[in-house]
Amino acid sequence: MVTFVRPWIYYKVGKGWVLVSSPLSFYAFRDILNKSGNTKDYIELRSTYGVQRNFKLKNILNRNRAWTELRFTDINGPSTIFQVRLRIQNTFLFPLKKLNVHTDLNHNLSNE
Repeated sequence: MVTFVRPWIYYKVGKGWVLVSSPLSFYAFRDILNKSGNTKDYIELRSTYGVQRNFKLKNILNRNRAWTELRFTDINGPSTIFQVRLRIQNTFLFPLKKLNVHTDLNHNLSNE
C-alpha cells in the first residue's frame, strides 16, 4: 500500500514544450511481508525535474516526458537511489469542471 503527496509545477516555454518539476514529493509505503500480516513501513522522498512535450486532439492529451528523478528511499536507512529515466505517457483527459481561468478539475486515464 502507498500513500503519497506529489505536487507538480509546469512552466510553458512555447510550441508545446513544458518544463516540469516536482521539487519534493513524499511516499509512505507499507509492504505486507507474509500471510500473518507482518508489515514493513518505509518512507521515500523524491525530487523530479524534466521536460515535457504535449499534443492535444480534442479531449485527448498526449504527454511525452523526459526527466531526472532523485529518489531517497527508506530515509531512515542507508539506501539512496539516483535514477534517470525516459518516460512516455498517453493521457486521456476528461474535463469535469472549470474552476477559473487557470484551473480545471479533470479525470485522467493514462498508461505508461
